[in-house]
Amino acid sequence: MPLPLLHGGSMVVGPLSHGALASFARHLAIGYVAGGTGAAVVYPMDVVKTRMQADTSGRYTSALHCAKQALAEGRLYAGLKAQLIGVAPEKMLKLAAYSAALPVAYDLCGYHGWGPGSDVSIAAEAMAGAVGGFAQVMITCPIEVAKISQQLGGDSCAPYRGLLCTWARDIPSAAIFFAVYAPLYHQLLENGTSVFLASLLAGVVAGVPAAALPTPFDVVKTRVQASGSPFRNGLECLQSILSSTEEAPVAALSAGAGARIARLAPQLGITLSLYSALETNFK
Repeated sequence: MPLPLLHGGSMVVGPLSHGALASFARHLAIGYVAGGTGAAVVYPMDVVKTRMQADTSGRYTSALHCAKQALAEGRLYAGLKAQLIGVAPEKMLKLAAYSAALPVAYDLCGYHGWGPGSDVSIAAEAMAGAVGGFAQVMITCPIEVAKISQQLGGDSCAPYRGLLCTWARDIPSAAIFFAVYAPLYHQLLENGTSVFLASLLAGVVAGVPAAALPTPFDVVKTRVQASGSPFRNGLECLQSILSSTEEAPVAALSAGAGARIARLAPQLGITLSLYSALETNFK
């Protein structure tokens, strides 16, 4: 099924016994290692993505040009510390909310009595994914604010500035990801692919549309959360982009899409596959 740690029943909510606490601590540690590794490997692409989205003056001619500039300034890993601090609780909250929502989502979609081994419902996976995306933003938003301020330079703004923009990005992104990931992962396992490779391949493939389609919301979020941003909210920022005479709206709203895909797709594949390997070998 889509996620062994969730669909396989190893993350079960119950009384907080010593065994349950130990299991939670193990999952948290594994999640930190897997999530941190996935984030660190592709982090330079996140810096490139943020800089290109915040660029309103045409400073960068391409993602490569932007990367060279960041490297020359010694800022290719700026903000990584904030990302690593929040990666474990962020992913754990997302997966916990997704896991809790799965039975309800499947029931709403007519899959009564759903459990491990049941058929995959794309609609139910999307619903549960959306819940996970909604939940994670409570941790994601302040991390993003701190990370963007370090990537672009300047002081951090309020920790929950751009909260609605972050929800607008992460809810559809998580819904798309799990709707693609779940059936693909299931199919790969049926074809004899190992759990590790199935997690890696399904994560990378599902990460492409999950990263690409919400890019306009990510652009708005980046500009709202940037230090010294003149925008009070996402709607004001979006209206400014659409009415701008200095930059093409379509190009502005798709800025950094390639870098976002190059970061998020492999990051998700690495994180899920590494998690499955660590979860299997460190019980």
